[in-house]
Amino acid sequence: MISDPDIEWLANGIPRSRQFEDIYFDAESPVQESEYNFLQGNDLPRRWMHRSCDPWDSFCIGETGFGTGLNFLLALDAWRSSHARGRLHYVSVEKYPLSTDQLVRAHAGLPSVLAPLAHALRERYVTAGRGFHRIEFPAWRVALTLIIDDATTGLSQLEARVDAWFLDGFSPSRNPDMWNTELYRQLARLSGENTTLATFTAAGHVRRGLESHGFRLRKVAGFGSKRERLVGYFAEPGGSRLPGWARCPVARRDSVQVRGHGISGRSLVDALSRRSVPTEVVQAPAASGSGVPRAMVKPRLSADRSPAARLFSSACSYATAMYQRWDCFEPQVVRQRVRSSEQDRARKMVANWPDWLHWNGDDELLCRGAGYVDTGRLADVPSNSVDDPAIRVDATGIGLNDYSRQIPLTAYRGQVTLFDTADHVLDGVLSDGHYLLGPHRDHPWQTGATFDHMRPEERGAAEPVAEDDQRNLESAEALLPGLHESARIRGHWAGLRMATPDRLPVAGPIIDVEQYVEALSPWSAMREKNFQPAAARGFILGALGSRGFTTAPLCAELLVSQWFGEPWPIERDIALLLHSARFVIREIKRGERTAR
Repeated sequence: MISDPDIEWLANGIPRSRQFEDIYFDAESPVQESEYNFLQGNDLPRRWMHRSCDPWDSFCIGETGFGTGLNFLLALDAWRSSHARGRLHYVSVEKYPLSTDQLVRAHAGLPSVLAPLAHALRERYVTAGRGFHRIEFPAWRVALTLIIDDATTGLSQLEARVDAWFLDGFSPSRNPDMWNTELYRQLARLSGENTTLATFTAAGHVRRGLESHGFRLRKVAGFGSKRERLVGYFAEPGGSRLPGWARCPVARRDSVQVRGHGISGRSLVDALSRRSVPTEVVQAPAASGSGVPRAMVKPRLSADRSPAARLFSSACSYATAMYQRWDCFEPQVVRQRVRSSEQDRARKMVANWPDWLHWNGDDELLCRGAGYVDTGRLADVPSNSVDDPAIRVDATGIGLNDYSRQIPLTAYRGQVTLFDTADHVLDGVLSDGHYLLGPHRDHPWQTGATFDHMRPEERGAAEPVAEDDQRNLESAEALLPGLHESARIRGHWAGLRMATPDRLPVAGPIIDVEQYVEALSPWSAMREKNFQPAAARGFILGALGSRGFTTAPLCAELLVSQWFGEPWPIERDIALLLHSARFVIREIKRGERTAR
């Protein structure tokens, strides 16, 4: 559960934490203090202006204590003004996130030059529970990864290489739980040679802790009345706890070919376009699950905070933001019936996901932040002609059967039914394993979808059938009694979907299965540590099942972030559950695949 920041507002408009008895920023010169401590302390923006890089390269700032977002706004303004090449990644961890209304109040006294940046931040601001939230600012080539969690816990799940650290947060004397050995260990793990660090404090135990983990520090003059502060750099190579099999090395990154133009392909093209990477899209002939007239986007949550549920929470937030940029998203409140036998589970879900779910006190859960994509408003997928692409991605959906030795896949046929009725009105979406969408704009009612296992000889068939329309209407009748009698079918849509046994997407390299088996069996920790996979040119993004419009954007962002050595947009433990080698690795561990 994320705690309220417990703020009081001083007479001069400065926010103050009651818990830590400390202010969020200097009352007299907040902008100058932040610039001096963190930007100048890390030699920014000069470092951006004097580096040679490709358009797809990035610079990463890591921060402890997002607070009001002041440091982020100043870094964003400096980045924008420097006309630096590449992308800026800003990763910040915050245990007590402010609400959007609190940000409005905190930003009121900022200089006018920061006003449009602050407005853009608040428009995109996401705190949908504990975890990782990737927030994009495409016009400025900036991505904010906001980690809502305790600093050490959040950073322990981060996979990144940070170029500059902003160690902010409340002072060590008032917030001793944050400034600890585990924090310093995570900072070192995420740093590389020449990573810089700056902080407002000069506390002796902070200096000793950082130096014992590889940082070289010196004291410099503090801001205003503060006598000293610390700046320095990381003097060691850095490291990663990522197992060898999970790495995605690529030899070149200058061009990409994407096979498939469904939602997986579109999401990849969007992620690559934000990095200015030449991308060619090859149309795929296989039947796709991306052509439904209105595609639902909602999280699949659980009574606990399982990795799968955390994936769907982060994915839904990221997807809705992308579709809003594309101007094809319609927000909806999803109403889910709760039977008496399910009420205890429903209350646990509300307790674990308060930003998503609301219990209406009757027999329904309300899910806010969900909605649907109007696929008719999707623009054409842009494509370049690429000779000898550095990376090829298969995002064809049903075509992933070609990799059956690596990934166990099952094909499912789904059908939705479109109909009219003059006897009912529906505001929002009804859901109970099946969904019912009311009419909106030019769309009639929509209900579905079936989810039927397909035998291998049937996998080319995706034609609508009348029997499935009746099944859909019968399920809709259970959601809205009396609907079936008055419904007049206007149309239907059917498509094929691929799914894995664990019902999670696949995002990763096409591997040489024999190489993995030869190198890793019989399984041992030493073999895993020493294994170095060959650089890959072929990758897979798919097996999205019935939730493709929810998971595809974030999975594409994860895959592209891995290619370009950027911070991962989700927790490491979740990302490893999506890796394309996971089934081979599990079989090696169980002794079901052995070297010849």
